[in-house]
Amino acid sequence: MKSKNLYQRLKDKYRINLIENKSKWPYLAEKVEEALEKNNFVIDLTVNDLGYICDMCELSSWDRIYELFNEVK
Repeated sequence: MKSKNLYQRLKDKYRINLIENKSKWPYLAEKVEEALEKNNFVIDLTVNDLGYICDMCELSSWDRIYELFNEVK
């Protein structure tokens, strides 16, 4: 069974933030969606990806990055 990518695991409240911020920063939104869709694990994200994701999902700190995602089942 194939595991879900990070975009599929993104919690609803953060997905809403991403969607709402898309109109303000379309380029960043595109980069974030691409990074979340191509990666299954947080450890695979680049430093740039982490920064963009935190900004677009309105997460205050990188050390809370795991809060964005539902657990792998």
